[in-house]
Amino acid sequence: VWYGPNGFTTQDWIDGWTWFVNEYKNDDTIIACDLKNEPHGKFSQSEKVSAKWDNSTDENNWRYAASRCGKAILAINPNLLIMVEGIEETPRPGFDYNSGTQDPNATEDQLKYYGDWWGGNLRLAGDLPVDLGVEFYSNAIKNDKTVGVISENKVAGSVEIASPLGVLAGIVPTTNPTSTAIFKSLLTAKTRNAIVFAFHPQAQKFSSHAAKIVYDAAIEAGAPEDFIQWIEVPSLDMTTALIQNRGLATILATGGPGMVNAALKSGNPSLGVGAGNGAVYVDATANIERAVEDLLLSKRFDNGMICATENSAVIDASVYDEFIAKMQEQGAYMVPKKDYKAIESFVFVERAGEGFGVTGPVAGRSGQWIAEQAGVKVPKDKDVLLFELDKKNIGEALSSEKLSPLLSIYKAETREEGIEIVRSLLAYQGAGHNAAIQIGAMDDPFVKEYGEKVEASRILVNQPDSIGGVGDIYTDAMRPSLTLGTGSWGKNSLSHNLSTYDLLNVKTVAKRRNRPQWVRLPKEIYYEKNAISYLQELPHVHKAFIVADPGVEF
Repeated sequence: VWYGPNGFTTQDWIDGWTWFVNEYKNDDTIIACDLKNEPHGKFSQSEKVSAKWDNSTDENNWRYAASRCGKAILAINPNLLIMVEGIEETPRPGFDYNSGTQDPNATEDQLKYYGDWWGGNLRLAGDLPVDLGVEFYSNAIKNDKTVGVISENKVAGSVEIASPLGVLAGIVPTTNPTSTAIFKSLLTAKTRNAIVFAFHPQAQKFSSHAAKIVYDAAIEAGAPEDFIQWIEVPSLDMTTALIQNRGLATILATGGPGMVNAALKSGNPSLGVGAGNGAVYVDATANIERAVEDLLLSKRFDNGMICATENSAVIDASVYDEFIAKMQEQGAYMVPKKDYKAIESFVFVERAGEGFGVTGPVAGRSGQWIAEQAGVKVPKDKDVLLFELDKKNIGEALSSEKLSPLLSIYKAETREEGIEIVRSLLAYQGAGHNAAIQIGAMDDPFVKEYGEKVEASRILVNQPDSIGGVGDIYTDAMRPSLTLGTGSWGKNSLSHNLSTYDLLNVKTVAKRRNRPQWVRLPKEIYYEKNAISYLQELPHVHKAFIVADPGVEF
């Protein structure tokens, strides 16, 4: 019992883990660490101490211990996955552990944070998640070459040299006020640029505090003073003056369509991102339980506020009823059609040229809060609100980006109709941002067909969109980022996840090389100085026999 008075201390336990990780840090077959809180006996035994899960730094706070241990492990090997198990035998009010019976008079409030093991109740973990910090981003970019010579090809005669862009303007939205500020500050430091932030007025204190944390750490490490700055008193006029300043190198614009469009029209180079309105197509072959789990996880993360979150689910007719039933079993609520108008009127406002958008107070709010404000009754154990819609009405308010745990549902009779509905949703709003598919086999040829026909910059297969879209968690195919380009479909200059290489000027030093001037004696033997560089250009050549003088070493 590591937290018991006669057992190991938390530090003893962490020391054991760090020894283990150091011992195996070069073994690439070790991919994860499972931090376990083992059962610790009946609570009548005096030597046993009950674990708890809260914000304290007490010795028996399992959440705090797991966070400390996870950080220590990642400091040694940042590529490991950290898994944290929950409180397995937390004492419940009125529960007799000898007889295994529960006091029927115990209230729901008393019981809501307790369970014999984590799998029975996740609400406490949702309220107080284990936080392993921003290592997710910093570890992904720390080995990127961003200073001086970043690549050299002696055969081709090329050298690439990196230079910073200069002064950046950083637009930060209220939907991700701290993580986006930290992300852009880290990229700025890594690429030797400077940045001036314009934070959203509703999140000024949060965003500036996050930026200051990075700034203070960077100064302590030797960064130049004032390389991170921000507008102290936010206003539209100040932000406009910033993005139109001719001293800027470029603008990193993350925010609503109005602000992004203003940045694109400012006269300065701008890396802007468009609105999200992603849709997932659930194929007839999909693993329904996994698809439901992924979708609900995604909608519950930050209450559906991440721009890559699914806003619609397009479900194959053959699995439609099963999918909806399992969604409701897992906490989703099918809103009666009579209540659609009330919720729609409270959540959305029409914006000229942009369709419908959510009102300010709604973003990131819970489904329960939204329903209550709209005057709609929803069962207390339901948190994701479902709306069955008709594809003929795409463009209506409920088919828009929701920034909340609201989800529109469409039925597709065929795969072709599924593609049609997803394309229509993105054409209305969220063009180029993201789409997803849940399918049985990821090597099914339909995955490529879906990717070819859907106009989205990232097509996520069998994963939650909100977390998958930012890269590196559910896939190795995308760089981790909180600025997601939408390509020409979304009027963007990039269609990938923004990262270090987007914030560099790269000079190419090109050394003289003669183009092929072959002398063929006999027919299949080639003589030419530096000819090895031409092998890659020869069609249908898979093997080559090279004769060189003794000075060439392989």
